[in-house]
Amino acid sequence: METEPPARVRILRIRWAAALALATLVAVLAAPGSAHATGVPTIASVSPGEGPEAGGTSVTITGTNFTGATAVKFGSANAKSFKVNSETSITAKSPAGSGAVHVTVTAEGTSATSSADLFSYVPPPTVTEVSPKVGPTAGATTVTITGSNLSGATAVQFGSSPAMSFEVKSGTEIKAVSPAGTAGIIDIRVTTPGGTSATSTADQFSYISPPTVTEVSPNEGPWAGGTAVTITGSKLSGATAVQFGSSPAMSFEVKSETEIKAVSPAWTTTTVDIRVTTPGGTSEIVPADQFQYRLPPAVTEVSPKEGSTAGGTSVTITGINLASPSVVKFGEANASSVIINSTTSITAVAPPGTGTVHVTVTTAGGKSNEVPADQFSYVPPPSTPPSNPGTGQAAPPASTASTPSPPLPPTKVKLALIANVHERLIHGTTLEVSFRLTVKARVRMIARRGRKVVARTQFRTLAAGNHRLLLVLSRRRWPTKLELQSRALAPLLTISQ
Repeated sequence: METEPPARVRILRIRWAAALALATLVAVLAAPGSAHATGVPTIASVSPGEGPEAGGTSVTITGTNFTGATAVKFGSANAKSFKVNSETSITAKSPAGSGAVHVTVTAEGTSATSSADLFSYVPPPTVTEVSPKVGPTAGATTVTITGSNLSGATAVQFGSSPAMSFEVKSGTEIKAVSPAGTAGIIDIRVTTPGGTSATSTADQFSYISPPTVTEVSPNEGPWAGGTAVTITGSKLSGATAVQFGSSPAMSFEVKSETEIKAVSPAWTTTTVDIRVTTPGGTSEIVPADQFQYRLPPAVTEVSPKEGSTAGGTSVTITGINLASPSVVKFGEANASSVIINSTTSITAVAPPGTGTVHVTVTTAGGKSNEVPADQFSYVPPPSTPPSNPGTGQAAPPASTASTPSPPLPPTKVKLALIANVHERLIHGTTLEVSFRLTVKARVRMIARRGRKVVARTQFRTLAAGNHRLLLVLSRRRWPTKLELQSRALAPLLTISQ
């Protein structure tokens, strides 16, 4: 019968068995392929692979054997901080640095370096110039940004607003489109993996409000162009274009912030808007910027075609495009007075003159061409004026003898608006009729030979009071009847010259 070993022997056996079990466990854990095996860390990738030289980039490191990691380095510098997420992932904050460095992890040893663990420090971008430096508050200006380290740009800011769009052309150039903004100066900043550019005067861009046009003077001119127009408004400085409708001004000069002098181009329509373009945009269309193109006037007839060298002959001018503020000239001399009857008729009183001259009309549309139909001949007055048997009044005395004019018939008055009628001949063939109106009326003088009208004045609107009319007669068609007629009132435009 086997006897039980002593207690001391039993204790030794237990200790030996425990040591053997512990050694077996350690061997199992250290065996290759074991789920609990440890080893030197390896790095498969770092993301992102670049960051600013100032550091602070959050970098995810992927690999193996990261459990128990005691250090993460970027080159020779320790990460600002790191966190082991799992056996295969670490998140670390990059320290400050420069150039390209290897990222290493230390646990049961330090990871070997390879191209997979490279991290590049990117220098910050700089902006050295922006062109153009101004643009409208509406935005949409294409701006060229010049600088350094611009590759990989992720954002372009105009002040606090992102660019509408941008394109990196190279490491030194970006094309960006400005967003809408408010009038004033802002900084254009570029963001890349290396950081955001610092502000400076070189990156400044000015938003400018658009110009306005409040008046154009004159506001009309001939179709041929060439009219010097003063444009008044605001924010006109730096104007790059002045348009008359869709045609550019022949020339223009910016006189001040509120004034531009421009020369109208030729045009083929009647009314156009004058618009000004500056770096702030183009002025809006408003009634105040309108400019009218006028057709030139033309004279087709003057009647009568002759009158006294002393002037005073009432001449009817017939033509086209006459209804506009007009200057009527007999040769180089202005008419004594002008009445615009319609677009086709003007009554003008001839100034003193000699010889044969052209009667011309100048309007906003230009000056009428000189043609045979507009000729007017000055006739010297007779040296011995005749008496006036029509009224019993003597004509003005003459210095020399001349063929006397035939006697005048008495003047007949139609309606009882006219009183105190007196007539006389001056300079032989110019009839002067003076009278008094009892009320405001339109009056004209008609001379007839038989039933045929041989001379007449245009209707004139006259106030109550004393007046006179002048009518040039022809010796060849001397009248046998004179009439003063009145009609219903209608306003006429009268211009004194």
